[in-house]
Amino acid sequence: YLPEKDNTFLGSRSGVPAASIWRMIYALGKSGYRQLVTRQLKLKEDFMQVLIHVSPQTKILTSHTSASCGIIFFAQWRQKLPVWLERKYGFFAKPVTPLFSGRIQKKYRIYKLFFLPHVTRQIITECVSDLAQTIKK
Repeated sequence: YLPEKDNTFLGSRSGVPAASIWRMIYALGKSGYRQLVTRQLKLKEDFMQVLIHVSPQTKILTSHTSASCGIIFFAQWRQKLPVWLERKYGFFAKPVTPLFSGRIQKKYRIYKLFFLPHVTRQIITECVSDLAQTIKK
């Protein structure tokens, strides 16, 4: 859905992500790893529900099986969060023009969030609080 191409060879990517996942499954066991993933998916769902409540104009792009999501803050000027908020939480948004946008080639600023194991409920609560103070309703 994005006009970007990947011209790399299949084997040219680092094996670190695959090795990391294998190690986590090996260390935690299948049920432990499942619990970890389930916890992170629950945090993502909770975050999305609160974010929509705080800012109904926000668009969230995700799949229920993904521990990540894309967020477009339509209520913000140029769909951009303040720099201090981006720095505090490591938010980064890249302007993209989706191919499914029809005839009008409109750019959207999409923030990608990944709910990895280091993301805790405390961080989510603090982040939503900061967003609530910043986002225009």
